[in-house]
Amino acid sequence: MFSATNPLLTVSLLIFDQTVPNLDELLIAEGNVPRSKMIRLAMHEPTEALQEDALLCHDYQMLEALNRTSTNSGVCTIIYDPRVDPFLTGHLHEGIPLLPAVMGIETSSEAASAVSGGEPVVGIRNMELANGFRMALPRLHQATVEVQPAETSGSFLCELKGEFYDKSGQLKDPQRLYHRIEVITGEINRAALPPFNATLPQEDWMTVLYSDNWQERIEGHSGPVYYGPELRTLKSVHYIEGAHEVWGCFQAPQVDELGGARQGTRWQIPAAVLDGSLYLFEFLLGRLTGTKQLPHFIGQIDFGRMPVPGEQLLGQGRFLHRDDRHLCIEFDVWGADGAAIFACRDCKLVDLNVKVVKSSK
Repeated sequence: MFSATNPLLTVSLLIFDQTVPNLDELLIAEGNVPRSKMIRLAMHEPTEALQEDALLCHDYQMLEALNRTSTNSGVCTIIYDPRVDPFLTGHLHEGIPLLPAVMGIETSSEAASAVSGGEPVVGIRNMELANGFRMALPRLHQATVEVQPAETSGSFLCELKGEFYDKSGQLKDPQRLYHRIEVITGEINRAALPPFNATLPQEDWMTVLYSDNWQERIEGHSGPVYYGPELRTLKSVHYIEGAHEVWGCFQAPQVDELGGARQGTRWQIPAAVLDGSLYLFEFLLGRLTGTKQLPHFIGQIDFGRMPVPGEQLLGQGRFLHRDDRHLCIEFDVWGADGAAIFACRDCKLVDLNVKVVKSSK
């Protein structure tokens, strides 16, 4: 028996005897949504490979199970809980839990890593946020990541899909597309990122203030999303408005803060710091353009080393230009030793002040 990632009595069972009577009755469920995942293994099946996949999924924060369709493709199942997952309780848009883009990256990265047999994730390409994964209902939400090999060795095309409920609480689409992303795995594919080599501003740093209530905004600090304690990695900012540039100081969280009661240890990306890097632009773009924005497309992120819990990090961001309703940016984050944590290029934030008018046919 393997303890699962969900804190509400979710377990994963590895069963070698399919003759157990009334097995389904032994599993706790909520409505029609099972809180447990089973991997049934017939004696004639390749049980060793299935055991390896089950053990591997147990090591990841987000994954419940992996169903392989071939040696380099498969479907991973995920269960999100907006009642207890810190990355949901602490990431609210209009009071509703919204899956952070960075947790979509983490979830897809874990799925690609699992399909690859445990290879580390070293980068992503062309992440498209097709829809916002809002979880208004206080219940478990099921999702999947479909993983297919890309043209380049070690790269995988991933699609994060999940349940979509209308405002009345009716399930309208059990497999709505939320995120599409290419994930790069394997140390052989890791990019060599340059260390810190810039002049650090010494004066006029501003401490970032966070509201403790999503309904109470702090002028000049609060953006469209409320951040809970686990996502408050950005500590101070410095503007260089004439150069369309912003600096940020971050503190890396403890490894288990963002996962809450989830038990896995195989984090693939520094998700909380990456989210703080996107929040950094709330300050610069709010001053330069008066806009509020959310991420919509990320063309490229290359990852260096993982930060150490409690480590002081430094980030530099640049506003490049506007493209229709998108604000194009790039940014880098370095560790206390000057080593690169990650570098992001070709990132597009959607301007929430620009309304899209749908043409009538």
